[in-house]
Amino acid sequence: MQDFTRATPVGRRDLSQEPVKDRTFYQDLHLAGEADGGRLTWLVGAEGLIQRDTYRRTAATSPCVFHLGSSLCTGTPTEPVCIKPLPTSTNCPTPFPNAFGTDNNTRQRVNSFAAYASLQYTLGPVTLSGEGRFTHDYKRSALTVYSLYTNRIVGTPTAFSFKADQPTCTFTASYKTSDASRMLLYAKIGTGYRAGAVNNGTYNAAAPNPFVDTYDNENTVSYETGVKSSILDTVFLRASAYLSRTTDAITSINDGCTVTNACGTAPQFFNVNGGTIHARGFEVALDGRSDVGSGRLSIGLNAANQRARFHDVLTGISGLPVQGSTVAQIPDWTMSASVDFRQPVTDKVKSFVNLSYSGQRGGGQDTATIATPYSPMSDFDNFNARAGLDLGDVQVALFVRNLTDQQVEVLKFQQGGYPLSVRYNKPRTFGGSVSYRW
Repeated sequence: MQDFTRATPVGRRDLSQEPVKDRTFYQDLHLAGEADGGRLTWLVGAEGLIQRDTYRRTAATSPCVFHLGSSLCTGTPTEPVCIKPLPTSTNCPTPFPNAFGTDNNTRQRVNSFAAYASLQYTLGPVTLSGEGRFTHDYKRSALTVYSLYTNRIVGTPTAFSFKADQPTCTFTASYKTSDASRMLLYAKIGTGYRAGAVNNGTYNAAAPNPFVDTYDNENTVSYETGVKSSILDTVFLRASAYLSRTTDAITSINDGCTVTNACGTAPQFFNVNGGTIHARGFEVALDGRSDVGSGRLSIGLNAANQRARFHDVLTGISGLPVQGSTVAQIPDWTMSASVDFRQPVTDKVKSFVNLSYSGQRGGGQDTATIATPYSPMSDFDNFNARAGLDLGDVQVALFVRNLTDQQVEVLKFQQGGYPLSVRYNKPRTFGGSVSYRW
């Protein structure tokens, strides 16, 4: 591959020397205290985040329209290159008729300030707590698009800003028994959000989905209840269930442009508030340990079921998720297990063996739209093993990952419902490590 950004003829911007900076300042100040003999605890504080950064994205395209039997146009505006795949290939047009691509330069400014407080009161076996937070977000993005390898501005530079104030709160009540089980029952209700922002892009009048410059905060209300208990002295159980409702869910779509339709450009992706998501799930975990001879055996088991679907979807915007479809990358079931055994060899040497398992079932890989059908994620069961010695502060270990050498389609690329390519997981892998602890 030829590098076109090293030499810098007069009149061309040196892309390799353009600075890309990120400057961040964060500060948190808070006070904490207690009263009523320690039964009442409180916390108040404020924090601020100031960020300034620059971001560049280049997109290279052919400066010539491709025809069967034609030559390939490449190079730079000052050093054009015509490649003839065959002796019979037609010559490139002179000069090259189109741009070599675009160089998008974005300068972003983020200011986020928040005040927060929490209060907790314990009266016997009952504990009540509440937390509150108020956040002010301001974001500004300025975009200038240059023709690639030149200092010629394409279109009109844009500058968009976003501002929002967001309160959130959480309330929790718990009850702890005093018997041998030391059972803890709790219930919680809370609100949260994912901050909106500014889209970096340009408006194309021919786009089927007009570009929008900003998108609003995503808001979630969630409810959770659960129990934590010691079944035996060495066996601990955790179980929980939750429901949540997310409004103005942030999702990514494109403007519907292609190089072959009226736009004449590649699609541009941007975020919008797409609708409402309903989610629910539960999780159960069991942890135990036991002495086996002079060694210690520890076991951990975990299983969870979850479901999230687009309950309401905005109309009049193509590319949004199909109503009732599942949210991408959320498996129906996830499972995990671990077994760890540690055995002293001498006073200073200890051996260990660890086996672990993780698996998942169901779920969709991508957001299902009218143009993108549902694509299921692959089910898998993955086993790993690790064994070694602790020699004082030094640990020596051998490991094997994907013990059963299972082949899993981790990511499936498709277009129009037809598979294009597949990315697989790593095969069985062996290795070793030496670490020192100080």
